[in-house]
Amino acid sequence: VLDWGTGSGAVALALASERRDLSVTALDRSEPALRVARANGEELGLEVEWIASDGFAAVAGRRFALIVANPPYLSDDELRLAPPELAFEPADALSSGPLGTEALSGLAAASGEHLDPGGALVAEIGAGQEEAAARLWREAGFRDVVVRQDLAGLPRVVEGHR
Repeated sequence: VLDWGTGSGAVALALASERRDLSVTALDRSEPALRVARANGEELGLEVEWIASDGFAAVAGRRFALIVANPPYLSDDELRLAPPELAFEPADALSSGPLGTEALSGLAAASGEHLDPGGALVAEIGAGQEEAAARLWREAGFRDVVVRQDLAGLPRVVEGHR
């Protein structure tokens, strides 16, 4: 499993905790975020391969059965209106551009060469992005594309298979 843009490592560590049989790799372009993620993994006693990488560069040639991501999905306007508790987060961890779907678009386009046949790409999406995200997944060649709801019943995760 690859956790693309791991940040503090929460998703990678949750997967490693729940499924000890998984080999989990997590990457992020932010060295400070990776330091936090490594420390979190050490504190929990969980084994994850932590890699500094801009996009998929550091895992070129590698394939995964599953790629998960919580990419930046706020639009620049949404970021300006974000609640104060998000002020400690780096802006580029929250917004990838004017539409908020720029990171999703890049992720969908680039992930195919890193997935095993039949592998899945699963990503968190922002409010109101379900149609755009599903379209991006389909345009990138994913099949069986579905948008899943979170515990509050909101469409917050897009999934597709190779």
